[in-house]
Amino acid sequence: MAEQMKRTRVCIVMGGHWAVQAGGAQYQAKCLAEMLKARQDLELFYLAHKVPTNREQDGYRIVHFGPGQRTGTLHVLASLPALYRALKRLRPAVVYQRSLMPYTGVCALYCKQYGARFVFHVASDWDVRRQTPSGSLFRRLSRRIAEYGLHRADILVTQTQDQARMLRAEYGLEATAVIPNFHPAPEPHVVTRPRDRRRVIWVANFKAVKNPEYFVELAERFAERADVQFVMIGRGAEDPRYRSLFERMARLPNLEYLGELPIERVNREIAASDILVNTSTTEGFPNTFIQAWLRAVPVVSCWVDPDGCLSSGRAGVLAGSRERLPAVISELLADAERLNRLSESARAHGYANHQQDRALPLVDLVAGETYARISR
Repeated sequence: MAEQMKRTRVCIVMGGHWAVQAGGAQYQAKCLAEMLKARQDLELFYLAHKVPTNREQDGYRIVHFGPGQRTGTLHVLASLPALYRALKRLRPAVVYQRSLMPYTGVCALYCKQYGARFVFHVASDWDVRRQTPSGSLFRRLSRRIAEYGLHRADILVTQTQDQARMLRAEYGLEATAVIPNFHPAPEPHVVTRPRDRRRVIWVANFKAVKNPEYFVELAERFAERADVQFVMIGRGAEDPRYRSLFERMARLPNLEYLGELPIERVNREIAASDILVNTSTTEGFPNTFIQAWLRAVPVVSCWVDPDGCLSSGRAGVLAGSRERLPAVISELLADAERLNRLSESARAHGYANHQQDRALPLVDLVAGETYARISR
């Protein structure tokens, strides 16, 4: 009988699974899991605090840890012993964790005690920006535990060169690799956009850092124009903090709010648009940028500009402030030739830098092949 191949056990550790927590980091973890599970030499588990009912996925198993599935600082801290026990029970040889949080510290502790390899992946600029101790005792404790893990990761992966520089400046740590976010290429099909009415879209969950009110302000500035439509997509209608904002939105004839949508529908809505607007104060690498670029939709951003992709003119326009945003949109709407050029350069940038095959170095790092070469 042929000897069975010895498989390396890998655990992905996240706050939530994509099926129940549809965020950018969760989508990237989903894409990575799809690639890892295809490897015959790996045995994959996905550990999370928020999980779907169906724990048996095609090619890997989801493991829940912690009391209940509620989020928040206290609930995350309360779930740490359960995460450690789950790792100890599964005994993975590799732990991959994304987004700096207390889970980072627990993953590092397990790997140190049991000789496993810890791969930490930056999910936001906040992960590599040293925080001044503030807030509640629990928040300060959370950051301390997270930073313990950051300093003890065997492999540090950033999304951008900007993050690698911040990691070095703030923490004195060197990134093992800079690997951009990635998406599967869209199915080839012709998208017909009406020429008599341009479409400007905003996609994000309603949070303070995303500043949805700035996009509503933008729509208000164009309320008298019949040649442009504004569309918002994202979770937030149930949040009482945004009740007055939704009342403003409902009064605007040129603004349509579509709510939270599955990613396939989001991609269709982006593909049918002319410009994607980002009003976030800070991000990691927005998945929406890549979704737009792969569909020939340029991005206009108030502040977020990963590795200068917008200020260079390669994939859109950096407004630089909320005050400049209406003028930038107006200029693009008035210059069809420039908008068409930006659409083509955005598509080229997306396909050159953010297709699924850009994740292959990350797969190699997790599987141990690249790590073995680096460690020699």
